[in-house]
Amino acid sequence: MNPLQAIDVPAGLRRMTPAQLRILAQQARASPSAPAVELALALGYVFDAPRDRIVWDGSDTAHPATALAAAYGVARALRLQGVQAHAVAVIGIDALGAGMAFEALNNAGVQSDARLLVVLNDGALPGPAPPPAAICDAVGLPYAGPVDGHDLDMLIPTLDDLRRRTGPHLLHVVTRTAGAPATADADGIDDWLCDLALAEPRLVAVTPARRGTPGLVRFAQAFPDRYFDAGPADQHAVTFAAGLAAEGLKPVVTLPSTSLQRAYDQLIHDVALQRLDVTFALAAGAFDSAFLRCIPNLLSLAPSDAGECRRMLALACRHAGPAAVRIPCGMRPDAGTGAGMDGVAIGRGLVRRPGVGTAILAFGSMVAAGLAAGRMLDATVVDMRFIKPLDTDLVLRLARGHDRLVTVEDGAATGGAGAAVAEALAAQGVAVPLAILGPHDADGIVQAIRRRFPPGRERQVANDG
Repeated sequence: MNPLQAIDVPAGLRRMTPAQLRILAQQARASPSAPAVELALALGYVFDAPRDRIVWDGSDTAHPATALAAAYGVARALRLQGVQAHAVAVIGIDALGAGMAFEALNNAGVQSDARLLVVLNDGALPGPAPPPAAICDAVGLPYAGPVDGHDLDMLIPTLDDLRRRTGPHLLHVVTRTAGAPATADADGIDDWLCDLALAEPRLVAVTPARRGTPGLVRFAQAFPDRYFDAGPADQHAVTFAAGLAAEGLKPVVTLPSTSLQRAYDQLIHDVALQRLDVTFALAAGAFDSAFLRCIPNLLSLAPSDAGECRRMLALACRHAGPAAVRIPCGMRPDAGTGAGMDGVAIGRGLVRRPGVGTAILAFGSMVAAGLAAGRMLDATVVDMRFIKPLDTDLVLRLARGHDRLVTVEDGAATGGAGAAVAEALAAQGVAVPLAILGPHDADGIVQAIRRRFPPGRERQVANDG
């Protein structure tokens, strides 16, 4: 019988023999993105999940180093409630570059009654990493290891021994990263930065992601002295970029929206309030269009396609102040230097299709869907281009020349670009029916408009946030 077919709940692992576990590991390892297969199986075999809580860190994503703090909180809660269960945190070696991991380790090291196991998954980073044993010694946390993370015969008895001990412990596990070597960033930011760096000697690149993950491989090779890898330390990366800008350089920080959330305080106080010349090439997320709007002195640009993306990145770099370019998932900036935005005024949108009755104000990647809807409704369609500053003059002209306005955006509608349009209308005392649509309306803009503006009910404001 296939071992995979015998598992329907976590307890199924504990019913398997060591030989079956090894077969299961071989089958699971068929996935190139699964370097910690044996570790996962050993944890499931030794610990009683879900009674024992196992928290895996997203160390290669936008949220490294959080599992440790969360698992420590779980361990304390279990202790306070008299529940005899363990909390296990699995973190990557690169998470030790984030301050939050040190804070949690330091906190856990002084609490001897917490049933907490920290499993440090050491995937052999290409660069130097903090020595785990020395860190444990500094914070008073018992250290075990290193052990081979692919050897079930070693992992299982080691984990079982630690499970029987009292207090927090750290187990250092060494694994081998699977898959092919990483290549240059698929979204084209790497290529764009290389091209712009040839023309702008002050340009430098900062990324809070270790080299070899999707990032700036080509730029790091071509301009090693102008490339700064901050590791998974988002707050440090933003304030470090502020320091570079304060001395006349032009840093471009490439990071996901979720990483910028973690550095929100630094973005406001260390960059925006000082009007420093830092450009953020931002992998757009659900909330950034809303949380960037309220930050003073910061431009927020929303490119609609690959060519516009390239031009807006160049425009943001030429702007003498902080700017964020929201790059939708999968969008790759076109080749070239982006010179086509030279004559474009900041904060000005572009009418892409004239129409009657309805005006669709589309932001970023939603312009294409807006144009499709505009053709079906014979509606005016506008590529707003900028979330901040908003083209208020254009919004007012559209309001006075149409029966209704519809905003469409690829982020959370509540507090986002559509809300900015509503605020601009209210500030000028202009009353016009307005519908605010979000990303889940991308495949049904026409239906959403017809649902929000049925005959006889045009005078309304609708928010689908």
